[in-house]
Amino acid sequence: MRRRVSLTLLPTLALALGATFGASAAAAVPAWTTYRHDAARSGIDPDSTSPVTPSEAWRTPALDGQVYAQPLVYGSFVYVATENDTVYELDAATGAVVWSSHLATPEPSSVAPCGDISPSIGITSTPVIDLATNRIYAVGSVSASGAIHHELFALDLNSGQPVAGFPIMVDPPFPSGGAPERQLQRPGLALDGGRILIGYGGNDGDCSTYWGWLVSAPTDGSTALDSFQVDANYHEGALWGGGDAPPVDAAGNVFVATGNGSGDSTSDPEYGDSVVKLNALASPLDWWAPPNWQSLDATDADLGSSMPTLLPGGFVFQSGKDGNGYLLNGADLGHVSSPVAEASGFCSGVSDGGSVYDPANSAIYAACAGGLRALSLGSGSPPSLAAKAGFSAPSDATGPPMLAGGLVWVTSYSSGTLYGLDPTSGATRTRFAIPETGSEVNHFASPSAAGGRLFVGSGDQVTAYTIAQPPPTTVTTTALASSLNPSQPGAAVSLTATVNPAPDAGTVTFTNDGTAISGCSAIPVSAATAGAAVCDTTFARVEIHRLVAAYSGDAFYAGSASATLSQTVGRPGPVISHASLSPRRFRAGHTATLRLTLSEAATVIVAITDLREGHMSHHRCLVSAHHGRSCVARVTLVRLRYHAREGRRRFKLSLRHLAPGRYTALIHATDRAGGQSRTIRITFRMIPPAR
Repeated sequence: MRRRVSLTLLPTLALALGATFGASAAAAVPAWTTYRHDAARSGIDPDSTSPVTPSEAWRTPALDGQVYAQPLVYGSFVYVATENDTVYELDAATGAVVWSSHLATPEPSSVAPCGDISPSIGITSTPVIDLATNRIYAVGSVSASGAIHHELFALDLNSGQPVAGFPIMVDPPFPSGGAPERQLQRPGLALDGGRILIGYGGNDGDCSTYWGWLVSAPTDGSTALDSFQVDANYHEGALWGGGDAPPVDAAGNVFVATGNGSGDSTSDPEYGDSVVKLNALASPLDWWAPPNWQSLDATDADLGSSMPTLLPGGFVFQSGKDGNGYLLNGADLGHVSSPVAEASGFCSGVSDGGSVYDPANSAIYAACAGGLRALSLGSGSPPSLAAKAGFSAPSDATGPPMLAGGLVWVTSYSSGTLYGLDPTSGATRTRFAIPETGSEVNHFASPSAAGGRLFVGSGDQVTAYTIAQPPPTTVTTTALASSLNPSQPGAAVSLTATVNPAPDAGTVTFTNDGTAISGCSAIPVSAATAGAAVCDTTFARVEIHRLVAAYSGDAFYAGSASATLSQTVGRPGPVISHASLSPRRFRAGHTATLRLTLSEAATVIVAITDLREGHMSHHRCLVSAHHGRSCVARVTLVRLRYHAREGRRRFKLSLRHLAPGRYTALIHATDRAGGQSRTIRITFRMIPPAR
């Protein structure tokens, strides 16, 4: 197995979401490359449209650290990050480790002033895969020479090797009183316009001085960081979202929700307890805070315990620790103001980890401490919010939800259960016990899904479940082009094969008259190469070479071959096509008819040859030599010449003196300037005369 680009501003977010969902549904290869599947955080698996009875497929042994990040998927592999600053690539079918890359020494949990992650704090957030560069990016807390820093790592997706220029320091630009160990990098990473967006808050317990930050780092490895600070005149205002990641709309706008500020401000929330819209450089564009933001500040009622959810019609949904659901206008958030619509107290307890919108049911499924809740989104303008009638989920189904195989999947931290719930009623359709390393599953564990499987990380393990039939292979086409045609003998020629659509993996082999071109076999192609493979070669013989590029295919893309490309080497000469000889068995004294089509007036030369036994003499096989190593030589017995005009032509072959046996006619054409066609071979047989 590609492609995040900033698009021109669409009239409404509905169009942006439609484009996102449409692109996901058309995905040809399993791809859950960021938290909740895509940049918009749709949380919907497009592969599981043919569900089966769910069953456990595999479970890894203990990895080298706790898994708080959501597993990511691309093609045949699953990518998992641990609190030991290690990234694993697992085989999606078996769970076997393909490669692992230990990136750094993590921060000992004892260094943090408070918190609930132990024994080390490494990669806590969900990484992001950039298909355009074939990389996976992750942020880890690193201990080096007694100092703590946050570093952005980039790994090659195929090999797990670090990318040149990385890691880079991505700590926020702390004012006096700030320190990296006081900040937890909890939200999932977002990729937007060639930038990685990195959210920071505090450790569990709200100890020491910290701020909410959004740091924007370029994907080219340069250290030109940009950042946004919450409650700059005071402190707190964390970005954490229960592990959720900031959604990015099709126009490149980023939405975040923040926690409560320090409470020292009386007139302006300073972006605390707010929903903030920013660009890829982390510059704020707009914001909203509820009229009771001061009360939320005073009671530690984080609005930012969840990230915003993008909805059709340009609307945004937000829920937090106060148990309310807020509908906002994403095009005009309104600063401190009443929301467009509100579902008061829809959540029994806090809402941690956000929600997912199901367009099939016009329903918002939100994580709540008292169990999953569902809201119906009305069709009016503006739409209404109301509790979904008849929906009731288990009270311990508290994890951030996602949709796959026709079910809403939610984890339970307290009971170590993975629930598959009916999207209409909330009833349990399937459930599994997932591994625990302590008294409960890691907080905010949320499944991912792709290729007919669902994956969940808990403790220091990952478990996979089969939930659907894998998607069918995608038909491909392969096109072949030459950089120089015609060319001269020995001239450098670049052949480019382009596979469409660009596959996730596989190879291309280039052949010349059916034989693989040296150095041009099994050239890898993927989305990172835009489906293109290049063969740099030269041609020595003056003739027309018949070239073909063949794509091997992989588990998700069918193989294909290009049409034959005629590469002319030397002066372009006549072309022979549609050559045939009939009959192919005839007696001496009879005639056969040679038919062919000429591209121009030329002399057609027909050489009738036979294979004879001979011996090697001075590196040549001679039929006249009688000593030395035996060999076989091709001997020309008859040579015929015909002067012919352009077009379809017929020639009579009368061969009176050939003995019965098998012969080969070697046919080529030359023009007055010396241009020569490729040689065509036709075999025939002379049979004994009739008695």
